[in-house]
Amino acid sequence: MSAPSPAFNSFFNTSSNVSMAQFLIWAQSVESQLKGTPINVQDSAFGAVGDGSADDTSAISAAIAAAVASTYKPPVFFPRGRYKHTGITVPADVTLFGEDRYSSVLAINSATANGISIDGSYAGLVNLGVDTIPTRTAGAHIVLTSNASNNLLEGLHINAPFIGIQTNAANAILRARNINIDDTVATTGRSIEVLGGFVMYFESIVARNGTGARPYSHLNVNNVADIYLVDSQLLSAVNNITVGPGGGQSIGLFVVRNSVLDDAQSYAVRMVTAGGTVYEVDIESPWMKGGSGAIYANAASGAMDSFSVRNSFPVGSGGGVGYAFDGIGTVVVRGDR
Repeated sequence: MSAPSPAFNSFFNTSSNVSMAQFLIWAQSVESQLKGTPINVQDSAFGAVGDGSADDTSAISAAIAAAVASTYKPPVFFPRGRYKHTGITVPADVTLFGEDRYSSVLAINSATANGISIDGSYAGLVNLGVDTIPTRTAGAHIVLTSNASNNLLEGLHINAPFIGIQTNAANAILRARNINIDDTVATTGRSIEVLGGFVMYFESIVARNGTGARPYSHLNVNNVADIYLVDSQLLSAVNNITVGPGGGQSIGLFVVRNSVLDDAQSYAVRMVTAGGTVYEVDIESPWMKGGSGAIYANAASGAMDSFSVRNSFPVGSGGGVGYAFDGIGTVVVRGDR
């Protein structure tokens, strides 16, 4: 039997605890990878070049098709290179992986099309760069379609997206870990957007803007059962976190743990219901800073049942306030500095 795939090693090389449920979910997707040899997109059967000039879309699609046709669904490997493409679809049970996030880069050659579509259960991306050639004006670098569930995104560098990661699957379970998102473009851009999902777990996410306009939000959430943001840094957006469920939308549980939300132009956290419901919010942050304030939560249209802030450090700049709450059922602030 061959050695475990990089995706397998990546999932278990983590400082956080992995539950038995998580193990069983991921074991199903990597079982085949323990038995198969990775498919190399640069093999002569597929012919990817990875020089940043040639269009490698067809070669990548052929390599993925070969993985799908294999009994064991082996992972698809991208050697060091910059792979120009016009759109990639990753179907169920297929993992794409590279040497590392800065050496193996998938670059979309479109200003508006979605870059990589995760389109099935147990599909994933590991140790890859995800970039663009033209300046993005729409679309997502990575999108989880309505078919996605039990997916892993690990060790990625997402550069200059309009939307970095977007989830649209109502039943999706996503673990996204150790991801850098740099320079999300335009004042309406979002580094991560959750439009649907069952459990979204984001760990060790660093989203920052060093050049150009600030994006509207680094984490925009409209509809999900449970979402967790852990050990992360969201820096220099207009609002670092935005939450706004519309009519028929809801957020069951929103948890922030040990995450820095710094240098927001307006608010570190902005939650305004737009006809939908937020049931429970639980934030613990060592640093939250916004020009208008640390947290603004308003449930005048819709409902927000419970909001808890614990052991946090709110910082207002430019005359901003710490917290502003309006229309919340229960607010608990405890242990703040």
